[in-house]
Amino acid sequence: MLYDNLPLVIVRQCIFDGRWSRLEHYKLFIDTGDDDNTFDEYLEIPFPLKSSRLHYYFLLGYVKGLFCVFERDKIFLWNPSIRKSISLPKPCITTKTHGSLAYDLGFGYDSRTNDYKVVRVVILCGTKPSEEVEVPLVEVYSLSVGSWKVCSGAGDSFPLEVRIEYSRCPSACLEGAIHFAAVHRSNWSVRLICSFDLGDEVFRTIALPKVHANSRTEIRTIVFRGLLSVLWHDESDHANKFCSIWIMKEYGVVDSWYKYVKVDLTGRIKRVLGVRKNGHILLEGDEPCHWELSSYDPGNKEIKKLGILGTIGHFHVDNYEENLILLDKTDARVSRRGGSRKRKDRCLIVPLAFQHRLLKELGDKVPASVKSKAEAKLKELKDAISSGSTQSVVELGQSLYSQSRAPGAEPAEGGANTGSTCLTGKAADEDGDVIDADFTESR
Repeated sequence: MLYDNLPLVIVRQCIFDGRWSRLEHYKLFIDTGDDDNTFDEYLEIPFPLKSSRLHYYFLLGYVKGLFCVFERDKIFLWNPSIRKSISLPKPCITTKTHGSLAYDLGFGYDSRTNDYKVVRVVILCGTKPSEEVEVPLVEVYSLSVGSWKVCSGAGDSFPLEVRIEYSRCPSACLEGAIHFAAVHRSNWSVRLICSFDLGDEVFRTIALPKVHANSRTEIRTIVFRGLLSVLWHDESDHANKFCSIWIMKEYGVVDSWYKYVKVDLTGRIKRVLGVRKNGHILLEGDEPCHWELSSYDPGNKEIKKLGILGTIGHFHVDNYEENLILLDKTDARVSRRGGSRKRKDRCLIVPLAFQHRLLKELGDKVPASVKSKAEAKLKELKDAISSGSTQSVVELGQSLYSQSRAPGAEPAEGGANTGSTCLTGKAADEDGDVIDADFTESR
C-alpha cells in the first residue's frame, strides 16, 4: 500500500468559525520522526458529520483506523480512509427505561473477535444521593453484530471502591481492553487504572506509581510505542505545574512503571497530548486569541510551534491507519445547519494510495477503463515518493484531491465523464450487480 512509505499522523483540531461555534477539522501530517522535527501538512480529510447542537462532537477515541465521536446520546463511528460513517442505535439502558442515571463511555478494539466495541458503564441513581445504586450496569455495542447488549454479571466485577474519572475523552485501548483513569472513592490521593476486557467482559484494576496526588491531579491513559502510558498532570502548585509521562514496560507488571519525562507547565504550555515517533512531546500552548500545537524536545528543552491552531481540550494526534471497515455499511444520517439528508449521492473521495488496495480486492468488478486510469495516477504518485522530495509528494497529493468533482455534480450525458477517479458508496457494475464500491470518473 502506497501510504506505507509515508509516516502519517492524523490531527484533530476545533477552530472557532467567528460566531463562537467550534468546527472540527481532520488533517494528515507527515511526521518523519527525524531530528529535523519535520511535521508538514499533507492533506485535509473532510469530516462528514455536523452537530446541530454544538457544531462539533466530543471525541471518544481513535482505534485502528476508526474514530468514535458522540453528542449526548448520539454516537458515531467514522472511517476517514474511505469517508464512511455510521450512527449507532440508541442504547438499551436509558432514562425512559431505568430512570435517572449517569454513565461512562469507552471505545476499543477486541483483537480476539476482530470487532470494534463501545462500552457504557451505567450507574442508576435514586432521587437522593444516598439512594444511588453502587453496582453498575454494563452494555456493549458490537460493530460486527450492529446492536447493543446488556452484559449480565459484568458489573459484579466492577471495583465498588473505585470511581472512573471523566471518561468522555479518549482512553487507551491495549491488549483487548479499555483503560479508564480512575480514583479511589475514599482517598483522592490514590489514582489507578480501571480496565474493561472487551472479550471476557470483566473489570480489573492496575496500580499506578506511588506519586502524590490530590484534587488538582488529572491523569489520562495513552498508548506510546505499543506500551500502556499515563499523562500525569499536576496543577496543585501554580508556581510548579507539570506533567509527567509514565510508561509501563511490561503490561500488567506494576514494578515496570518508569518516568519517561517531566514537562514544565508554568509557562504558556498548558497541556501534554502525547509523544511523537522521535520522542518529542506534543503540547497545547496558550497564544493570544487561540491555542497552538507545539513540539517539545526533552533533550535540549526547545519548543517548536507547529502552526496548528485550535481550542484547548479538542486537539488529538494519532498514527494514521487505513482499512476497509464500514465499507459495507450505510452512511449515517446526519444533521447539518442547513437541514438533514442522507449522503448516499455524495461522492466519497478516497486517497489514491488506498484505491490501490481496493483495485486488488474488487478485481474484475472495476471497469477496465477506470482501472487503467487509477493505476496511471498511482504510478505518478509512486514516482513522486521515490524521488525523496516530501514537498513534491505533498503538492501531488493535494492536486489529486482537488481534481475530484464537487458534491452534487451530475455526470455527463450517457454517464461518460472525464477527469479524476473517485470512489462512491454503492452502484451497479457492467452486469447490473450491486457492488460495495464503485470507481467512477468525474469531471
